[in-house]
Amino acid sequence: AGGGVVFENAYCNYPLCAPSRMCFMSGREPYEIAAWANQSVLPSDTPTFAHALGQVGYEVALCGRMHFNGPDQRHGFQKRIFPEVSGYAVGGLTNTMKFERTSMEKSGPGRNHYLLYDRDCATAARRYLEAFAYGASERPLCLVVGFVGPHCPFVCPEAEFERYWEAVELQDYAPEYLAGRHPYSRRY
Repeated sequence: AGGGVVFENAYCNYPLCAPSRMCFMSGREPYEIAAWANQSVLPSDTPTFAHALGQVGYEVALCGRMHFNGPDQRHGFQKRIFPEVSGYAVGGLTNTMKFERTSMEKSGPGRNHYLLYDRDCATAARRYLEAFAYGASERPLCLVVGFVGPHCPFVCPEAEFERYWEAVELQDYAPEYLAGRHPYSRRY
C-alpha cells in the first residue's frame, strides 16, 4: 500500500450492491450502463479498470465477492483467488433480508455465513499478497478484495451489535410513507 494507491475516501454510486460494483468496475454511472437491480448484467464489452490495468502489464486479481451476473465472471480480472460467496450462503434467518426494524431485531448478535466468508476472504487475500511480495514477479499488482458485509442478515459480534443498536435509530415506515415513494422503491 505504501507504494501504491489506497482508496480512503470513496462513495457508493448506487444503494444496491451489484449496480454499485458495476459502477466501480466501469467508472460509469448506473444510468449509463443500465445497472438498476442486483440482477443487472454488465455487458462483456463494457471496459473496466481491470481491462485497462491488464493491458498495461498489471497482474489483475479478484479475491471474493463481486456479484457478476451473466456468463462473464471476470470482466478483465486475469484470475480469481477466492470464490464468489454463493457456496457460503448455507441456511438463513427467516424474515431478515429486508431493510426494516424487524430484520434487525431478528438478526441480532452472533455469527453467520457472511462473517465467515469475509474472514476466509481476508485470509486468502493476505496469503496472496505475501506470496506476491516474496515472488519474483516484476509486474505491478492490482488486487481487488470483495467482502459481503455489511449485508442482510445483519448479524455481527455482540459488542458491535450492542454499540450500533444504541447509536442508530431504526425507522418503522408507515404505509402512508411508503405509498408516496417511487414505484420502484415501493416494490423493493
